[in-house]
Amino acid sequence: MSVSSFRVVGEYVFWIDGLGFSVKGRVSQDLEPATNDLEYMWEISHYHKRSHGAADVYIPSKSRAASREEAEKLLLAYAESLTTIGVKVNTAY
Repeated sequence: MSVSSFRVVGEYVFWIDGLGFSVKGRVSQDLEPATNDLEYMWEISHYHKRSHGAADVYIPSKSRAASREEAEKLLLAYAESLTTIGVKVNTAY
């Protein structure tokens, strides 16, 4: 059996106008990245629809990064784009 180990290097709490709860995010470092893997990843507790006409929530395709700073930038960009439309819990968070 294979086990992957990550260390949380940053945690964030976001309050979005119109939501009655906080949205949480984190940046983690892969402790044993494969040779070609990007070492950092980010996650967020909730996803959202970008517009009322969107078919489903927007789940970013890029969740890994070469540096902590890049992963934080990706997380913050997603968090700043959050709407109150069709918010769903990220069950993998």
